[in-house]
Amino acid sequence: MTLTTLTIHESHQKLKNKEISATELTQAFLDRIDQLDNQIKSYISLCPEFALSQAKHLDNTILKKSSFPTLTGIPLAPKDIYLTKDIPTTCGSKILKNYYPPYQSTVIQKCLDQHAIILGKT
Repeated sequence: MTLTTLTIHESHQKLKNKEISATELTQAFLDRIDQLDNQIKSYISLCPEFALSQAKHLDNTILKKSSFPTLTGIPLAPKDIYLTKDIPTTCGSKILKNYYPPYQSTVIQKCLDQHAIILGKT
């Protein structure tokens, strides 16, 4: 089983048991995206540097604790309809090509509060 086929629960357990790091998990997803996205073109925006910096930060802080929220260190790729402060939100429209919202949508903020890692937007 590869890291990209683990469920959220399985990934959380491996992170909790220190079997993998958030950086390894994030890199596995970024590698998989790199392999397939030229064919399927599912990502509107991809933020590998941002995602890896989030993962490294978590590896050095939150993930050193014995307990942390379920989404901590879990890579995710929200749809491009959810507002993200640091990532453009286009809703698939060329008109909004360079729109950076001034705040996070509630669902994104809740994921970030649990320290999920945003890879990009689909």
